Amino acid sequence: ILAELLHCTGKNETEIIFCLQNKDPEIILEKGGDILIYTGLINLHFCPIVDGDFLADMPEILLKNGHFKQTQILIGVNKDEGTTILVYGAPGFSKDNNSVINETEFQAGLKVAFPQLNEIGLESIAFHYTDWEDENNIFNYRDAMDDIVGDYYFICPAVEFIKPVSYT
Repeated sequence: ILAELLHCTGKNETEIIFCLQNKDPEIILEKGGDILIYTGLINLHFCPIVDGDFLADMPEILLKNGHFKQTQILIGVNKDEGTTILVYGAPGFSKDNNSVINETEFQAGLKVAFPQLNEIGLESIAFHYTDWEDENNIFNYRDAMDDIVGDYYFICPAVEFIKPVSYT
């Protein structure tokens, strides 16, 4: 996708790589940001490639089977980590203001963040993350959206990553 956005469509991989290597890094970063905007909040296009030599299997399988270096690992997450993604495509979010959003923008943001879910799934998420004790707080929708995206893309994957490592 990135090569297409940069007009690097060659007859083979060598031509495409040569074209990409000759592009201005600023243009690559700009077009890389377009990928996130056009495909939802986050979509990893640059995933690990199992080649049987350097990478014997998918990282999740290697971890599950205990095939990793035994070493100390420090893992953590950051507060408000979901906003690092939300400002790139969620309705009402911006890096230039407090991103106070209303219920309509919140519901639209859920659809952008989770396009694969049906209405029942989206309603379940909204119900779980609603602050029922302080419903009138103008920051609730923004904070809930931050928590939802932060949990899904950062906190839960960090917990899942550390589980097999912590048992050794």
